[in-house]
Amino acid sequence: MKLNDNKTSQLMIRIGLGIFFFIFGLLKLTQSDWFANNAYKMFYGTVFSTTLIMIIGILQVLIAISFFVNKYTKWSAWIASVFLLSTIIATMPKLLTTFQLPPAAAPPGFLFVAAIPLLFMALSQALKEE
Repeated sequence: MKLNDNKTSQLMIRIGLGIFFFIFGLLKLTQSDWFANNAYKMFYGTVFSTTLIMIIGILQVLIAISFFVNKYTKWSAWIASVFLLSTIIATMPKLLTTFQLPPAAAPPGFLFVAAIPLLFMALSQALKEE
């Protein structure tokens, strides 16, 4: 395997997306109360049930596994793209303040910029030819 071939670059994208979704999926499974009462409430303006948060966590772990084993990646990438796009839309006010540092209690806007390149990574997997 050459280090500069297309298969290697696709593998790197899948590993990166897999790690991201695995970590956030596990966090939702182990800290669903925190996500329901803090992050989701702050960005979506409503409280989600911990059951829904856990279902999202399970989906994210399954997406990660799909990327790791290179099975059903097109479907997983489309679902991942929906998750990432919803994050971008929900955090748009934060994204617009990327270069302003907030009070210590609030997360800085630049943390949410990471969802943008991740969306393009997911779309690259969703749109690739089989």
